[in-house]
This record gives sequence, structure tokens and C-alpha cells, in this order.
Amino acid sequence: MQNIKILSKWLDENCDENHYLFSLQNFWVLFPGLKTEAFKTLLSRSVTSGLLARVCKGIYMYAKRQPHDGNLLCNVVNILRPDHLNYLSLESRLSELGIISQIPISRVTFFSTGRSGLIDCGVYGVIEFIHTRRTALELGDQLEYDSIRKIWVANVKRAINDSKQSQRSLDLIDWSAVDDVI
Repeated sequence: MQNIKILSKWLDENCDENHYLFSLQNFWVLFPGLKTEAFKTLLSRSVTSGLLARVCKGIYMYAKRQPHDGNLLCNVVNILRPDHLNYLSLESRLSELGIISQIPISRVTFFSTGRSGLIDCGVYGVIEFIHTRRTALELGDQLEYDSIRKIWVANVKRAINDSKQSQRSLDLIDWSAVDDVI
């Protein structure tokens, strides 16, 4: 029980609206002498007590600082794949730009230099990763940095090209809106 108090105090003192997500490795640093089973028990009890919320495998959120800005899944991407180029594209980006009328609910789609796959974040939604071999240099003028969400996002042309290359349906695209944006 003492370790939960230590964790709670540390979270209260060090978390804010920008720093509320943690990987397992972040917590290991706080409890270097704890054995693996005791560490797992600490995390489990922290989730059960409501101190932490499990977002997905290996990622936890300080429940008191849960954001309400809709950017949780984007922030999770930065923790899951910090060493890869990741950029928001496809339906997620086209919807934001008003190019398609449907709004993906609880799902974000990223192109990544990491492997393809789906990450189930339970009640928070799903992150879809699609592998790309393109480098940041190759994509330079086709990506923009969103400083609020701290992610790269595709421009209209890149998102449409990604949709074509991924063999996604183009039926929802409002081509007159594309002409207005380009």
C-alpha cells in the first residue's frame, strides 16, 4: 500500500494537462528495487483504485488529468512509437480538413515507419498504423507539424494519395472541397 501512496504523490506533483500518459518504463524508474510481480500488483491496484487508467498495453493515464480535448489517441502514438515517423492521414485527416463528411469516432489512422497494425485502446478507441517506407525527407513538403497535438499531419494531397495507395474507398471524398483547399 505504501507504494501506491508514493506513486500517487509523485503523480500529483509531476502531472499536468500535457504530461499525463506513462509507459511501464516510466514507472519502473520510480520503483527500481521492486520485483516484477510486485510491480504488476502495484499497477493493477493503481488501476483498480482509480489512480491510473489503462489506455492500452503498456500505457497508463493519470486519471485526475484525463484530457477532454480529443487528442488522447494522438498523444498515445507519441509514446508508442517515439523512434518512428508517424503522421495522421487517410479518413482521420480528410475528415479534419472537411474533405469527407464522415467523422471517424474513436479511431485515428497514422502512417508510420513502424509496422502496420491496430492498437486497441479500449473505451478510448483504436489506433490504426499503416506502414510506409517513405522518409521524412521524401514527405517533407507534404506534411505539416501540428504543435498543439505534437504530431505530423498529411496535407490534402498526401492524404488522398495515401488513400489511393492503401486502396481505401474514395467515394466519400467531396472533390469540390478538395479544389477549394488546394
